[in-house]
Amino acid sequence: NGIPIPDEPTASGCYVLTPSGCPRQGFDAKAWTRDTWGEQNRKAGESQSQCLSQRKKDYDSWCGASDTMMVWNAPPAPPAAPKGVGCYVFTPTGCPKQGFSATTWTRDSWGEQNRNALRSKSQCLSQRKVDYDNWCGSTDTVMHWNGIPIPDEPTASGCYVLTPSGCPRQGFDAKAWTRDTWG
Repeated sequence: NGIPIPDEPTASGCYVLTPSGCPRQGFDAKAWTRDTWGEQNRKAGESQSQCLSQRKKDYDSWCGASDTMMVWNAPPAPPAAPKGVGCYVFTPTGCPKQGFSATTWTRDSWGEQNRNALRSKSQCLSQRKVDYDNWCGSTDTVMHWNGIPIPDEPTASGCYVLTPSGCPRQGFDAKAWTRDTWG
């Protein structure tokens, strides 16, 4: 039909182009436009078939057109796992609802301080993933947990204490097994 088609986007995600417009709606994607609604509500950023098939059908029907074009670029694979102790987040397709993006492993300091994600594997891997997905409006958040290493138990008789994350209320720190002289 003679309408020039712009170069396809290369960043990860699902994109829409409406060469003849969108007659039924006040929407016009003459340039490739990120389908953020489809990514947030239909998993179009994670699923190639959702983006290329289902979302094309959705746009054609919604717009009253038949020439809607879609492009899907796979989200990047997580980088090599971080080595340091902590709870880490990776957002392959970004964080559409917020001004935040963890395109490399990023320490979840807030979750460690406020949700026990440093000491609890399930808090980091399960609950924090749900938290990030909801906060970001995405479903592809990846979490990684490297727990605090626990030293071998002492072999000498006696009562010992270990506080891997410290004891901030008392100013006491037993990151190695320490004999309990009070008990």
